Amino acid sequence: MFKKGLALLLLSTSLLVGCGGKKEEKLPGPDDIDDKENGEITVNFYADYNQKIAKNIYSTQKWDFGDKVVKIAGPSTPNDPAFPNFIGWSLKEVIDDKKDLYDFSKPLTEDIVDHTNTLELFGIWFAEGEK
Repeated sequence: MFKKGLALLLLSTSLLVGCGGKKEEKLPGPDDIDDKENGEITVNFYADYNQKIAKNIYSTQKWDFGDKVVKIAGPSTPNDPAFPNFIGWSLKEVIDDKKDLYDFSKPLTEDIVDHTNTLELFGIWFAEGEK
């Protein structure tokens, strides 16, 4: 009789623990971003792709989904004297053509913002004579 009672007690306890446990929470991912409700986006401007660490952020701005990022002036002093001409900001760290510069006329959408709600823009510098 004691064994049956103990078995029933263990069974009921395991059922209670199994049913009363915490529901698994799903962390939001890139597919869960909602333009209207997701809020603030951090835009980090790096003066140069060679300086992509937090302490070297040239400027940080906060925007909401759907806003357009306002273009800021670039640094006046190049990091490398061989590339003295600042021409703009890009999502790519290195570009081959000015058409790869960031288009500030487009609103912030999930296709350009990563899952941490951060946008990184890199200063693009050209050498003398480059177009």
